[in-house]
Amino acid sequence: MPQISEQDLPTSKWFRVAIICVSVLAAYGNSIRGKFAFDDEVLIEARPAVHGFDIFGLLDSDRPFLLLTFAINYAFGQLDTTGYHIVNITIHMAAAITLYLLIKRVLTHINFADEKYSNWVSLSIALIWAVHPLQTQSVTYIVQRGESLCGLFYLLCLLLTFSASTATKHRGWYQSAVVVCCTLGMFTKGVMITAPLTILLFDSIVLRSAWRTIFRRRGAMYGGLLGAALLYVLHMKFNCNSGTALLETIDAATPLEYLCTQAIVIVQYLKLSIWPQHLCIDYNWPISRDLMSIVGCGLIVVSLLATAVYAVLKKMPIGFVLGFFFLVLAPTSSFLPILDVAFEHRMYLPLVSVVTVGVVGLFFVLKTLVTNETWFERAYVSVIAVVSLCLILRTHYRNDDYVHPEQLWESAIVVAPTNARAHFNLGFELQMQNKLDDARGAYRRACELNPNDIRAFFHLAAMQHQTGRHDAAILGYQKVIAMSEKHSRAHLNLARLLEETSQFDLSEQHYRQAIDLAQNDPGFVEMYGNYFARRGQFEKAISQYRIVMARSPTYVTVHLNLALALQKLGRSDEATVHLKRASRQFPHEHRIQNQIAKIR
Repeated sequence: MPQISEQDLPTSKWFRVAIICVSVLAAYGNSIRGKFAFDDEVLIEARPAVHGFDIFGLLDSDRPFLLLTFAINYAFGQLDTTGYHIVNITIHMAAAITLYLLIKRVLTHINFADEKYSNWVSLSIALIWAVHPLQTQSVTYIVQRGESLCGLFYLLCLLLTFSASTATKHRGWYQSAVVVCCTLGMFTKGVMITAPLTILLFDSIVLRSAWRTIFRRRGAMYGGLLGAALLYVLHMKFNCNSGTALLETIDAATPLEYLCTQAIVIVQYLKLSIWPQHLCIDYNWPISRDLMSIVGCGLIVVSLLATAVYAVLKKMPIGFVLGFFFLVLAPTSSFLPILDVAFEHRMYLPLVSVVTVGVVGLFFVLKTLVTNETWFERAYVSVIAVVSLCLILRTHYRNDDYVHPEQLWESAIVVAPTNARAHFNLGFELQMQNKLDDARGAYRRACELNPNDIRAFFHLAAMQHQTGRHDAAILGYQKVIAMSEKHSRAHLNLARLLEETSQFDLSEQHYRQAIDLAQNDPGFVEMYGNYFARRGQFEKAISQYRIVMARSPTYVTVHLNLALALQKLGRSDEATVHLKRASRQFPHEHRIQNQIAKIR
C-alpha cells in the first residue's frame, strides 16, 4: 500500500471540504422526509408573524432572527417541510466547514505538527463532529435550527477573531464582523450570551495575545460584544412577551439540587459523545437526590473543571478546549433550575471539545505506539475512516426515527419509560394515525405517570368521547375542569357531549362558560349558534351568527349557517340577499354559490 501524502490530494483544501459535505449529506439526507413536530407547529405553523413577515411580531420573541429564517422558508414553501430541512442541513454543513477552517488555522498557529498532519487532524475533528448521532436533534428537528444556527455564529466569531488578530489588512472589518455574528447569534438563541467571554479566552490562550494587546488593538470589538449582550438583555426585558427556556425556571428544585443533577446529566452527555447508543428526544430528566450518583458524577465533573481552570491559568490550549465545553453548557447546565434538565441538542457545540480531545489523543497515542511514519499514517486514516463510517450509519438510522414520529416516541419510552410527556406524545401520534385503542392506552399511561398533566387527561377524555364511551368522557372532562376551571376547550367539549346525551341545561351552561373563557372566540360563538340551530331555536342561532360576523366577517361557514337558519324560518329572500352579499366578498367560494342555487 503506497504512502498517503498531501500530494495524493491535488485539490487538498477543497477535497477535504467535499469530504465533509458528502458525509453530512450521507448522514442527514434522509431527514428531508421528516414532517413538522409539536414545537415546529407552535413556532412555525401557528405563528402569524412567521407567515406574514411581521417584523414587529418577530421582534416580540426571544429569538427574532431564528423566526426570520423560518419566515423566509415559509415565503418560499409555506408548510412544505422539505425546504426547512434543506436549510437546516446547509447550516450544519456550513458550521462543520467553519470548524474545519478554525481548527486548521489554530493547529498551524500553535505549531501542532507539520501542515499535513494539521490538515488531517482538523478534517478528522470536523468530520466526526459533523456526522455524530448526538447532533441529530439539532439538525433534523426543525425548530432546533436555533441550536445549529447559533453554533454556526459562535464558530464564525472565533474564526473571525483569529483573522482579526493575525491579518495585516482589514482588521476593523473582521472585528465588526465578529460583533455582527455575535449579535445575530444572541437573537437566534440565548446561549450565545457566553460568546464574549469565550472569545476573550480564545484571544488570550489560543492566540497568546497579551492583555495590553487585546484591549489596545481589539478594545472596540470587545466593547461591541458587551453592547450586543446588553442589547439582548434589554430586548428580553422590554420587548419579549414569550420567555425563553432560560427564564422558565422550575420550582421543584433548588439551585443546589439542580447543580447536583447537572453533574449526572453532564456525565450522561459525555457517555453519549463516546458511545451514542440509546439516544432520546426527550428525557424529561427528574431532579436527582441519589447521593451516590451525585458524588460519583460530581467528582468527574469537578475534576474536569479543575483541570480546565488550571490549564486556563497556565494558558495551555487544552484549557480553552475544556473551558469552551463548560462555558457553552453554563446557561443550561449550571445552578439555574430551568424547565428541562437535559436535552441532547445542548451538546451541539460542547461536542467540539469532546471530539477534539479524542482525535488529538488518538493522534499522539498512535504516534507513540507506531514509530514507522507510513504505518502510522495508515493506522490513523483507517481508525478515523472506520469511526466516521460507523457514525454516519448510526446517524442515518437515527434520522429514520425522526421521519416516523411513532417510532421516535417509542424509542424515547424505551430509554425513559417513566417519561409521561413521551407517552402523551406517542398517544398523540397514534391518534393522528387513527390507532384509537393504542392512543387511549398511551394517554392513560401518561395520566398515571403524571397525575397533574392536564393535557393528558383532556386528550384521554377526548378519546373516550370519540370512541363512544360517553360516561367515561364526561368524567374525564369534569376532572380536567376540576384541575383547571379556565380550560375553555374542556368546557366546550363537555357542552357538546352533554348535548349529545340530551342534558341541554348543563350543555348550554358549559357553552356559555367556554365562550367567556375563550374571550368570545368566534369559533366558539359559532358552535354555540350551531347548538341552537340543532335544537330548532333558529332566532337564537341567528343572533349568535351575527355576533360572529360582526367580529370576524371572514368566517365563510358562518355565512352559510346564517343563510340556512334564515331559510328554516321561511326567510328565503333574506337568506338569498345575504348569500349574494357573501358571494361578492368570497368570489371563489363555491359552497356559497351552491347554497344560492339550492334556495332558488
